[in-house]
Amino acid sequence: GDSLDLQNVTAEIMGAPSSINGKITFDKNRQQAYDFNGNLDIEQFPIGKAFDISGWIQGLFTIDSDFSTAGNNPDALLDNIKGSLKLTSDEGKLHFFEQGAGMVGSLTGLLNSGTGLLGNLTSKLGGGHAETITQLTQFLQNLSFFKLDIDIERGDNLDLNFNNIEIMGELKSLSGKGKVSYQDGVPIGNQPMDLTLQIAAKGQVAQLLGKLGLASKEKDDNGYFIGYSFPVKGSLTDPDFKTILEPLTKRITNLIPGLGGGNDNKDDSEKTGEEKPAKPSDALKDAAEGIFKLF
Repeated sequence: GDSLDLQNVTAEIMGAPSSINGKITFDKNRQQAYDFNGNLDIEQFPIGKAFDISGWIQGLFTIDSDFSTAGNNPDALLDNIKGSLKLTSDEGKLHFFEQGAGMVGSLTGLLNSGTGLLGNLTSKLGGGHAETITQLTQFLQNLSFFKLDIDIERGDNLDLNFNNIEIMGELKSLSGKGKVSYQDGVPIGNQPMDLTLQIAAKGQVAQLLGKLGLASKEKDDNGYFIGYSFPVKGSLTDPDFKTILEPLTKRITNLIPGLGGGNDNKDDSEKTGEEKPAKPSDALKDAAEGIFKLF
């Protein structure tokens, strides 16, 4: 068959300097006529702009990938890529809930309302806890990072395995792993994603998490106090980061008597087995859970 050696072939991809080394072979007698093995290096690549995902990720990234693929046309070569990819950056930003600013303002107003059901909720939480929750929600809206390091592998089943995720900011960090499950005929960006991330924090964010019992006194290797884990589903083009707020919802319900954090006075219906009327705490629980569903 025929072959083509690529030695330090350079180009610009969306303004990002790139180089590729590898070998392409062609044999019409093979089931997959083209075979391509190589290494791709891209510097200062605008991932958000390139893949139209700047709504949740911004910055310039370095991509270093060792890959192999085979197919009968360019589309097949792209779809069948296997290998490893390392994604790094020293500056950027992640947005966890796109409409956060307006919703955070609404949440602050709701929790600080002095009258009505949500005023009762705030009263039962205590002013300190209500303020802590609203401040923490604002902090969790995004993550400006000075280090991003993600290791990805794609094997024979064509799943994208995120073997290591490490993202560090001044006051908070994320770490974890997960995968994007391959679906034939579906673009990689739309294939289902399932990650598990753990938040850790320093400074004021660590103090706020600690007040709600959501951070331990133990530090990780980078000096952040270890917080809680949460799932991220959706897809690469549309990830659902709002689950970062779920522990706050649970914490609200646990802080309110009758919702898990205290004991309401038992009535005779518990002894007789009669159906109990709805209690105010039931409505408060619904309100607490409903607040975070706004995001």
